Amino acid sequence: MFLAYTNVVNPRWGNEAHTELIVDVNFNHLPEDLVPFNAAPHDCTEHGPKIYADVMAGMYGSIAAFVPEPEQVGFWQDDATVEKMMRDKRGGLLQATDWTQLPDVSQAVKDLYAPFRQALRDVPTQPGFPRNIVWPPLPE
Repeated sequence: MFLAYTNVVNPRWGNEAHTELIVDVNFNHLPEDLVPFNAAPHDCTEHGPKIYADVMAGMYGSIAAFVPEPEQVGFWQDDATVEKMMRDKRGGLLQATDWTQLPDVSQAVKDLYAPFRQALRDVPTQPGFPRNIVWPPLPE
């Protein structure tokens, strides 16, 4: 089913992998002026892939960077458990980007990932750690 819309604004990446977009859309059947909408190339709707393709073609302006939401965990978990979870997540992100610092990797790639990796190392110094963390965005 194709939903009619009249306006698409504020395109931004919806995830770190750049496989999903978030846009604000004015759908004809809704009373609100603009509503957030996730658009992806393999969406099950007809309008989702169309909006995605149009944004990728530059019809609605440039795409803003992905901005991760602050990490929040359940209030019922004790601080030690939450801290271990967050340190494990940080360790996994560091491990996943270890390859960027190998001797056979170009200096440009090393320079691109070095600030990201340092920001990951600095996560425990954030004021809200371990319960309220803003994770650094993955380099593009």
